[in-house]
Amino acid sequence: CEQVCVTHLGPVERRGVTPNKVVRAIRGEYHNNWIVDNLNSASKAEDDTVESTRYWQGFPVGFKSKEDDKAYVNNHVNLEIDYHPVEGQDGQFRVVKFVIEPFSIQHEIDESKADIYFYADDDQIKPKTAAIKHPIPSCDATIPE
Repeated sequence: CEQVCVTHLGPVERRGVTPNKVVRAIRGEYHNNWIVDNLNSASKAEDDTVESTRYWQGFPVGFKSKEDDKAYVNNHVNLEIDYHPVEGQDGQFRVVKFVIEPFSIQHEIDESKADIYFYADDDQIKPKTAAIKHPIPSCDATIPE
């Protein structure tokens, strides 16, 4: 398991500056296409009024905020995998449902943990494993795998 929710994805989106690849992918409505047991994922989405499951290939890389029209990456996913035993084959299972619920969390990083950083090839300091304040369990590096 690797903590990728703190990965640096390029410069912040600003007016008058050419957007980076991730922002262009979000604005172009690109999707990640994950496959489990030869079954494409469905995508679960919800807002303030409705929760729906959409069956298309993959799930959105991110979304545009209605408040500020900025692009935000979906840096977390919940996976829902249903499976059934294969009839006549003990210990064999078949995936019958694969749903991904993408979402985005803006983490608050504990900058006082200086030992969590390393230098990348481009001399920028990037987090290897971040000390996130109040993390959800899947982002908590202190919980053993």
